[in-house]
Amino acid sequence: MNRTFIKKLLAAALALAVLFGGAAARGFARATPGGIFIGASAVAAPAAPSGFKAAFASFTSVRLTWNASANATGYVIYRYNPAKNAFARLAAVKGLSYTDTGLTKGNTYFYKIAAYTASGGGNVYGKVSPPVYCTLKLAAPGNFKAAPSQYNSARLSWDPVPGAKGYAVYRSLTKTWGFARVGTTASGDFVDIPLATGQVYYYKVFAYAPYNGKNEYSPASATAGVKVVPQVPQSLKAVSLGYNRVKLTWDSVKGADGYIAYYATAKDGPYTLVQNYIKDTVATFSPLDTGVTYYFRIRSYAVTTLYGSAVSAACPPVSVKPVPAAPVAVTAVSAGAGSVTVTWDAVEGATGYTVYRAGFLGILYNDIASTSETTYTDTGLTTGSIYNYKVKAYFTTDKNENIYGPSSAAAQARPVPSAPVPAAVPVTADAIEISWPAVDGASGYEIYVSSSEGGAFTLLNNSADTTFIHAPVATGVPYYYKVRAYAPFGRTVVYGDYSGVVSAVTNG
Repeated sequence: MNRTFIKKLLAAALALAVLFGGAAARGFARATPGGIFIGASAVAAPAAPSGFKAAFASFTSVRLTWNASANATGYVIYRYNPAKNAFARLAAVKGLSYTDTGLTKGNTYFYKIAAYTASGGGNVYGKVSPPVYCTLKLAAPGNFKAAPSQYNSARLSWDPVPGAKGYAVYRSLTKTWGFARVGTTASGDFVDIPLATGQVYYYKVFAYAPYNGKNEYSPASATAGVKVVPQVPQSLKAVSLGYNRVKLTWDSVKGADGYIAYYATAKDGPYTLVQNYIKDTVATFSPLDTGVTYYFRIRSYAVTTLYGSAVSAACPPVSVKPVPAAPVAVTAVSAGAGSVTVTWDAVEGATGYTVYRAGFLGILYNDIASTSETTYTDTGLTTGSIYNYKVKAYFTTDKNENIYGPSSAAAQARPVPSAPVPAAVPVTADAIEISWPAVDGASGYEIYVSSSEGGAFTLLNNSADTTFIHAPVATGVPYYYKVRAYAPFGRTVVYGDYSGVVSAVTNG
């Protein structure tokens, strides 16, 4: 395009802008057949449409699109006429698109647009837009990328080309020559399979569209190369297995012969090889520093005869901090009125344990004690109330910092009076005395009797004393007894466990 033509085009555009822009500013409202308007009007002229675009539709047509202008009734489209060195009216439409047809393949066409508003005396035209243009030939596909898809395939992608009906994909083992067609597709995506694992392939893609009974092709895209390797491992997860050990798991990769693990103490690295030739999708690593956050990444690999090992990119990092494991086998039992004893199994590497307590609902836990033992007795509780307990193990570092592991499962207990320790002895030929030491916190006792050790027991007496005389009894007949203590709890009482069974017999 020479400079003289450009000057003529700009002059035509300026004349059109002055004509319509000035007329709109003066408020003319009556339209003439050529689009010139006269007469005064109070109707405001609409703004020039924004987003005006010209795009390849076919080798003989251009599709024009634009955004709506406020208060516009319709739009007038103008196309540049080189013979007259001016823009000429092409069409008037009320929608937001127009396709200009019957054009010549390979030519470049320039367009402008103006919005108008219907008035009682005619149309009020706004300013014309800046020119847009379209050359009637297919553009080369842009943003062309090639990436490994699986151990034996590559995935290609590119941006759609306006007007293209399909794309032809070419492949070579060298970057500059030897390209051969491997397939076509109607979309901006193509998977090339099967390929040799470990081999580097180069690709180009051409857009095409029909013209006069055959396909016309665009220039080639940029060349993209890719080495065929297994997929990047997915779903990597890392969990602490204890104070100095972690476990990694990930999904299996099709075609992979194994995996390589890397770790770092910062998300952005540097990463160090920690284990090679992992054959499974799970791996355990130790010893690690307690309380230090580690970042792990995994790569898959396949071993090939011709190309050696083909290694994938590393997966995104996941983090994990080795901490003491959660205590297990946590139990809580009444230790008497106002007391509960909590016990648990020892945790490997733990320096100590912190015990937490919550009320009946088990919602808000507060730490109540720390100990190096695996048992703790909580005192000063309300007899009859229900309490929940959890335990955490911790490791004390060289800097005297406690690194805590997760909480144990909750254990629940209700402090109640302890079971009495009774004794039964005959005191006369027809009387037996049952007695026991006082139980801390108890306000009274229930004594039960049975004719056999494993038989049904019935309530014999309820007493605040620690001694009871059972009389009269049959001489030579054994009697079996058990006792339980109780304590006040609100408007009722709470019972402790039954004692063991004791027996006595009178001899006459």
